[in-house]
Amino acid sequence: MVSHTMLLKRFGILGLVLVGLPVLLQGQNLQRADSLATVGIKYEQRGNYKEAELYLSEAVSLYRQHQVQDTSQYINTLFSYTEALFQRAKYDKALSQLEIVKPLAEQRRDTSNLTSVHNYWGLIQKYQSRFPAARKRYQKALQLAISSNDSLMIAIIHDNLGSVNLELGDYASSLEHRSKALTIFQKVGTDLNQAITLNNIGMTYINLSMYDRAYDYLSKSLSLSKNLNNTARLTTAYLNIGMVHFNLGNYDQALVSYQKALEYAQETGNPVRRSHLLVNLGNLYYRLGDIEKSLNYYQESLELVLRHNITSPVELSTKYKNIATRQVDLGQMEQARQNYHKALELRKQTGNVRELALSYLDIAQLERGRNHFDKALDYVERSKQIADSTRIRDLMVKVQVELGLIQRARGNPRRALPHFRTAYRQGRVTSDRLTPRPLALLAHTFNEIGSDSAVVYGTKLVDIIESSRSRVGELASLKSGYFENYADFYVNLASWMLKYRGDKQRAFELVEASRARTLLDELVQASKNLDDLLPVEDQLKKQRLQKTIENYQGQIATTTSIYEKQRLKKELRSAELEYAAFMNEISAQNEGFKKLEYPTPVSAADAQALTGGDTAILEYAFADEALLIFLITRQQIRVQRVDVAGGRQDRHRITTLVEQFRDNILAHQPSHLIQAQSSELVHHLITPFFEELSGYENLMIVPDEVLAYLPFEALMVEGEYLIEQFSIKYAPSMTTFSLLKNRKERHSGHERELLAIAGSSFEGISSPLQRGEAYPPLPATLAEVDSIASKFNDAEVFKKGNFSEQFIKESLTKNYRYIHLATHGIIDEENPNLSGLALSTSPSEASGREDGMLRSSEIYQLNINSDMVVLSACNSGLGKMVNGEGMLGLQRAFFYAGVPTVSVSLWNVYDRSTAYFMDQFYSSLLNRAESLHSSWSWSSLLRWVGWDPSVPFGDAAPAMRQAKLKMLEHPLFHHPVYWAPFIVLGR
Repeated sequence: MVSHTMLLKRFGILGLVLVGLPVLLQGQNLQRADSLATVGIKYEQRGNYKEAELYLSEAVSLYRQHQVQDTSQYINTLFSYTEALFQRAKYDKALSQLEIVKPLAEQRRDTSNLTSVHNYWGLIQKYQSRFPAARKRYQKALQLAISSNDSLMIAIIHDNLGSVNLELGDYASSLEHRSKALTIFQKVGTDLNQAITLNNIGMTYINLSMYDRAYDYLSKSLSLSKNLNNTARLTTAYLNIGMVHFNLGNYDQALVSYQKALEYAQETGNPVRRSHLLVNLGNLYYRLGDIEKSLNYYQESLELVLRHNITSPVELSTKYKNIATRQVDLGQMEQARQNYHKALELRKQTGNVRELALSYLDIAQLERGRNHFDKALDYVERSKQIADSTRIRDLMVKVQVELGLIQRARGNPRRALPHFRTAYRQGRVTSDRLTPRPLALLAHTFNEIGSDSAVVYGTKLVDIIESSRSRVGELASLKSGYFENYADFYVNLASWMLKYRGDKQRAFELVEASRARTLLDELVQASKNLDDLLPVEDQLKKQRLQKTIENYQGQIATTTSIYEKQRLKKELRSAELEYAAFMNEISAQNEGFKKLEYPTPVSAADAQALTGGDTAILEYAFADEALLIFLITRQQIRVQRVDVAGGRQDRHRITTLVEQFRDNILAHQPSHLIQAQSSELVHHLITPFFEELSGYENLMIVPDEVLAYLPFEALMVEGEYLIEQFSIKYAPSMTTFSLLKNRKERHSGHERELLAIAGSSFEGISSPLQRGEAYPPLPATLAEVDSIASKFNDAEVFKKGNFSEQFIKESLTKNYRYIHLATHGIIDEENPNLSGLALSTSPSEASGREDGMLRSSEIYQLNINSDMVVLSACNSGLGKMVNGEGMLGLQRAFFYAGVPTVSVSLWNVYDRSTAYFMDQFYSSLLNRAESLHSSWSWSSLLRWVGWDPSVPFGDAAPAMRQAKLKMLEHPLFHHPVYWAPFIVLGR
């Protein structure tokens, strides 16, 4: 935080001194020096220190050439030059200017300037982390100011003493000095004086974890800074307000504030401020679940201060500590240990007891992880001594948490509990931000000793998470990243609900609350057409920012240069930050977003009501202790806790089984080996409910994690594939399923039956994910779409490249009941928005504004009025797996665009067999449609009058079952490698 300088008290008169710059100075060069000084000081007053340094450096050089020394204008220029150098973290050069001013002031017996010299000297020493020396300089300056009865300077120095005492951990003294400063400034100071001191008081309260009070002071500082239009002040104001929002869990507003601060910081040219912002962005993205991006921001911050030769122990210690923390998360323990100790040694030099205590805790955590418990306790005790003496709340919480974790690691969970309770009580006094970790540890530890208090504390944590999630912001990536940190806890709490209370209804609600929450929010936003409510300029800016991000992602994927990749990643982070801040800002201002009501997860009773009498639902969820399986039918809800391999090994064991099962199918292993391979999966996933399932025709699967990659249809039970016994479809969650609406529920009007598109030749189009290699041709897709189209009376077919990407986008938004896309599917698991479908587009078009790919991000922007989209493409059901969200892939984009049913593939499919399979699928689909059209049932009548809330199972999954049964009869295509990858998702 930048404190006052001698110049701040002169803002009212400095302009007058310089407006009539010296007529006594003679010569063209001296006039040029005067002009340069005038311009430079104006830049400095506006906080644009980069430009100020350029002008003032040349002005000072010209004055010295003409031996101009003992004049007010020369001294004023030196002070302004010192300020510019200081603000650009060139501390040694700034001190060299003060060494020139000091003897000049002493010769003139100029107490005012001499006071300013000592004050400035203290300020620079503070930023060099020489805090005791800085305090002595400030005290000397205060004596001089009092002797000259200079009220304004007295206030400035009080504020600076408050700053250095804050660094030394003396918060009471810091507030006392700064309160004195504010009282004086309100009487005799400028708005700038008040803005700085209000900000500094706010920072003191941030360090005391008193965020509401901090926000009050910082808001007043921001208001004054806006009136002043001072770039440096605005940078600091937005940075610190962002810190308050971050600590209160208002991540959307924190991101907006940091983005604004970064924009102003670019103008000031101050590397220290920019490095602080980068650190804060790293903190924010870590809280939102993006560890890699967090580490990148921390490393960029360190590179920035090293590049500018900033040797401040405070600056460097923070950078090394942050990098080490992320290295621990990534398992880079030796690198983390080295960086933690670098930070510790630097913090010993600073005298900042709070930061020193945090370094002790960092090393304690590392030693605990290595089972060096005595070493860990030694470091914790050092930190505890500081926490107890300073009464810093968040430090006290962290100490108790670490003491409890050491006891748990030693196998003493009961001894850990008092520490976690104390941490929770201490944190609750200050802010909900400090309570999630103690609550989670209390819940897990009580479960470890078999106490139902796990449920009590777990419920408290879920309430806080739900409240915090609403403040993350509207951007899907932020919401999913934040919730990814907590999704597992919901399922663990569900497991404890079953274990201690037998409450299967609440357990089911918790499992539903743990999954696809961001998709639910997206579906609600899409149903309200919120983008259409934005002004045209906002819509265009959103599209431009999205395109910029995609371009960077594509370049990163294809470049082979390490240095170019690093540069592009830095540009990508900047673009993503700008987009996130923009979306959060417009959502806060737009009435449509403000009035939006997001859905709550469905209850067990709601799920039963959605289920038809011929349908059963199996919903899976992995907890730490067991795999939870819910069977939901209209008549009952039953749950089974399945212990697969003992505790946390469940996921690993199931993952291994799924991978082996898929590998065997892809290797064309014979059916008896596939049955043997699937037996353990069937035992865990199906057998607990197999008898109850025997009375149902239809089965809906709600998978979790690796189970999203498993084609349940190919599992073999008692010598038969599961598809021979049930029609099967999938859903991300029951809540998501409840929000998907078919075409007739959403729109009315004329419709056509089929749109079929074949991507058969790809001349001039290459894959950005295959290092420029061209896509191979798909000649069988031509026969595939022709065969399908022949079954419809009103079908439109596009093939042989006689269409453009833009034309296809427009066609998708017309009223077609079914859409069939037979082409290459390209999946980018790192950046799901880049995933897409290759189109056979001409080379000239691909090199223009379209790239020949229908990307996921582009599908999101469409409004598709169709009952079903079939993606007859390789891997079209895959994507990025995000904890708490499931699969982020093409199916999700089509759901958002309004399609209730999507058919996708789980691996690379074969050209000829796929054509045959799709022919059988559509034949069955149309036969079912005709049969159902000519028949009726009591259930359909009750649904029509609104007395039956259940959702029909639909035609797609039964039709797909019939197609797969036909494949089983085929002499060439009976193996599951040909038919198992195709699944139906949604309605």
